Amino acid sequence: MERYRVGLAMVCVLLLASLSGCMASTVGTSHEYVLARTKGNELVALEDDDPLYEQFDSEVFDDPYLHRLLMVFEHTTESFLATNTQTALRQTIANRLLIVVDSAQVRVLRNVTVHYNQRRVPIELAIGLGRNGRVDLARAQQDLSRVMAPLLLELVGLRADRTHPSASCQVHEVTSPQEALWVGFEAALESIYGQQHRGLIAELRAQEPQTPEALDRLRRYELVPHNGLRFVFEGGRPTSEIRSSQEASCTPGVVATFLYRLLEQAGSFYPQRYMLWFVSFEADEIPYGKLLLAASRMPRHIDVSIQTFIGSYADTYPAESASVLALAKEVFGDDESVR
Repeated sequence: MERYRVGLAMVCVLLLASLSGCMASTVGTSHEYVLARTKGNELVALEDDDPLYEQFDSEVFDDPYLHRLLMVFEHTTESFLATNTQTALRQTIANRLLIVVDSAQVRVLRNVTVHYNQRRVPIELAIGLGRNGRVDLARAQQDLSRVMAPLLLELVGLRADRTHPSASCQVHEVTSPQEALWVGFEAALESIYGQQHRGLIAELRAQEPQTPEALDRLRRYELVPHNGLRFVFEGGRPTSEIRSSQEASCTPGVVATFLYRLLEQAGSFYPQRYMLWFVSFEADEIPYGKLLLAASRMPRHIDVSIQTFIGSYADTYPAESASVLALAKEVFGDDESVR
């Protein structure tokens, strides 16, 4: 099956290149991703036999959930090719995921150029998993789910509001509807990771003093699954007061709960007309593929929010319309603004 998918992807790459009139530049690799690091002022792709690949495989992608997210990226690019969907990310689609291991920050990188075999290969989207310009694989493992979330949304055509960087917003804070969706998706993926690594929750609880970053990560891991961020916070602590539905839909942690539960209940069924989109996804990746397809179909002429996503999801999968609206009511409360 894997050989079939690789062959299908290569055929689609060639087809896309022939239709566009030019061949995409690619970084050749035998790995499922491409590692690059900084040399002088340039990004250079590591050779396939570089020992850092073995370290990344054993310390980062040996984790089943993180590997699943990597495959969601890979199979989404194959979905674009299989469906011949127009995209401005032609280089990203044609290449494996590019990971800059010594970036200054953990973030999505845009419009980078990587040097490979004396060639310059431009890539529209990549991720940085460094820490202050250094390689830190322990942090890379913890931070991968956070950075994969915006990468996947941008991959399917969404654009973040650059005036509101995600790092400025914590999950318990009320923010704009757009930022609540972006940070909420980050927190949903992080929460899934955290629930599978309960030891991290214990470590964060024991940390003294608790930094704002550690507290925010703990809330993502611990409070998202049971909608603990639906409560109003005062002085950094939850009260017994429940947020209004409108405020809840602008709170990243509550949006995260909705997306977390949606990924749990989505299942592997989809309308037959979307078969080419889903042909590359494994069964446990299909809920992510469904979320990303719905995100790609969100209307671009209105502001992106959890409300517009819910509408797009219900329209894309009519058989799940009632269940997704019921989930919205369960998480956000009974209010027309989230229907």
